[in-house]
Amino acid sequence: MPFVSAVVIPTEDTRVQVEGATPGTFTDIAGLEQFDGPNSEAAEVKKTNLQSQVQETRGSLIPDNGELSFSLQGNPTDTTQTQLQADQATGMVRNYRIILNTQSATTRPYFQFGAWVKTYNRKGGEAENNWMADVVLRVTTPITTGSATAPFSMGAGTVLQGNE
Repeated sequence: MPFVSAVVIPTEDTRVQVEGATPGTFTDIAGLEQFDGPNSEAAEVKKTNLQSQVQETRGSLIPDNGELSFSLQGNPTDTTQTQLQADQATGMVRNYRIILNTQSATTRPYFQFGAWVKTYNRKGGEAENNWMADVVLRVTTPITTGSATAPFSMGAGTVLQGNE
């Protein structure tokens, strides 16, 4: 049997971005340390009837796209972090992107979705630690894919134009 090489996508240089006031313009969320999700799940719909021999179910046709959670190095003067806090207070739904690091110099794939800020939890009030924040976004739209173009090596708060 021939050896099959697995595709590995490193997380270093992965971007989580938020769309600003100008449609299609996304900005890196500053200080990103780690992220989980979003995780899509189909509900279980019961199909059992009086003639059933066993419990019968099917998957829902309406998925729950779950949440994206991430941890940040907190910066109270960063505009993306203050925007997250303001959006939590108002329930604002914005578009977000996760741009994957495929190590391509020209294009990289992304996942895009609409979400509102469910949690903005400040933490790190201890010696020998950084001020941090845990953020949870509640996904409310379908998750779509696309391709973003270079440049990718950007600092915190750098704008990347949308490239559908």
